[in-house]
Amino acid sequence: MNGRAYGRRVMWRWRAVAALLFAALLQTAPAARAEESPESRAEALIRQGIELRQAGKDERALVMFQRAYDTLPTPRSAGQLGLSEMAVGYWLSAEQHLNEALQTPDHPWVAKNRASLQTAVTRVRSNIGELVVTGPPAGASLTVNRRAAGTFPLSEPVRVPKGRVEIEISAAGYVKGERTLQVAAGGRQEVTVTLDREPAAVEPPAARPVAPVPAAVNPAADPTPTTPAAPTADEPSAPGSTQRKVALALAIAGGAVLVGAVVETFIWQHNYNQFNDVKNNCAADVVNRGAAGCSDYYDKSESAKTLSIVGYAATAAFAGAAAIVYWTAPDAEPAKTAALACVPVAGPASAGLSCRLQF
Repeated sequence: MNGRAYGRRVMWRWRAVAALLFAALLQTAPAARAEESPESRAEALIRQGIELRQAGKDERALVMFQRAYDTLPTPRSAGQLGLSEMAVGYWLSAEQHLNEALQTPDHPWVAKNRASLQTAVTRVRSNIGELVVTGPPAGASLTVNRRAAGTFPLSEPVRVPKGRVEIEISAAGYVKGERTLQVAAGGRQEVTVTLDREPAAVEPPAARPVAPVPAAVNPAADPTPTTPAAPTADEPSAPGSTQRKVALALAIAGGAVLVGAVVETFIWQHNYNQFNDVKNNCAADVVNRGAAGCSDYYDKSESAKTLSIVGYAATAAFAGAAAIVYWTAPDAEPAKTAALACVPVAGPASAGLSCRLQF
């Protein structure tokens, strides 16, 4: 194979690598377009939810509509969320979101579907009852179906879904009260609850002094207890994530080009050494470069030399572009600051302050 044929083969190889790199970069383009605006993201989620509802997958559709509403709470996203909640029997939240949509009657989607939304509200309300609880002391807390429902005295009846309802009342100095009720659809259930006072505490016998627990392991001494938030599924991408993906693609492209340049460097050096070997009797300034095979050594060496130089230059360009794109990406979260928090710590024999550095 002469030098020209070898050069054409190498050039075709480089074109194939460039085509693969271009296709990899195109994979990041849809993600960048998806981050254009909250409106486009919410619209895409609503379309997915509608398709899932049409396929009878109401639970999965509800997730899509909830994400659309969280992304952009419009009358349309609220109405679609309310209809989906009605389909799975979440009557209270369905009533809330349907009413929210109907509060904007001039919205084009609401105006077009007003009759259907009002029919849905009527159906939802037929599955909701009211609960009136009296008796507990002022300030007592009411929990209905394990959700906070207010403090006493209640200003209005509590709306609850029909069927089995569990209530819990708690107040400082009183024994917690619990009841299980059956509430009829569209009806009102009244219940009076009397809480018993907690028995008086008995003074324990004198005990040996106990050293105070360090603030680092004493939950009561921690002025700002925190609980890390659990991760949520399908969460939207953080700011700058797409830009970092582009930077990664550029870095991968640079790495691929660098590998090719190194290979061509070896080819260049090998043929250059063969050409300059005295045993081969080659010379660049004579016809056919000297003995048989010398011209092939020379052509391969020059072709590989050109490709390796181009490859190293392209590697530098890809690396520079990747660095610029990566370091100009916005931060995913604001920088944290440190603060010194101190709280009093009292012990049987001494008192003082416990401090720690918080971030």
